[in-house]
Amino acid sequence: MKTIKKDDVVYVTSLDRLGRDANDLTKIIQFIQQRGASIQSLDLPDFSNIPDANLRNMLTDILITVFKFQAQSEREMIRERQREGIALAKKRGVYKGRPILYSATSANKKRRNIYFAVKKELAMGKPIRFLASKYQISVGTVCRIKKECN
Repeated sequence: MKTIKKDDVVYVTSLDRLGRDANDLTKIIQFIQQRGASIQSLDLPDFSNIPDANLRNMLTDILITVFKFQAQSEREMIRERQREGIALAKKRGVYKGRPILYSATSANKKRRNIYFAVKKELAMGKPIRFLASKYQISVGTVCRIKKECN
């Protein structure tokens, strides 16, 4: 993004690969246009044969607007289906979720050692943020370990 300059053309295979949602796509596209460059998505029609640059840009902008909202809707549907699938799997008892990285049964010896060290220092009254910083783990992980101690 930092190397984009005037009159460059930024090619993407698909708009939904360019950003997380419609707002993110809008910001990225505006950034590209502010640099004086244009964007061409391989899944969109190419209007390069239209001689009038203003008309070409207008048609491209309209099409990009439609496609970015379509991409966001598709992403939201995928996430909803994922949530539904997880809920069904939990009902059947086959969904275990993501493995806990820092635990007494962690497969990774280093993480298992960190778990026991944090647990020991929590028992000595060390602050949560201090331990998170010391062991380079999240505050949430330290809080979860603390809950397990209680």
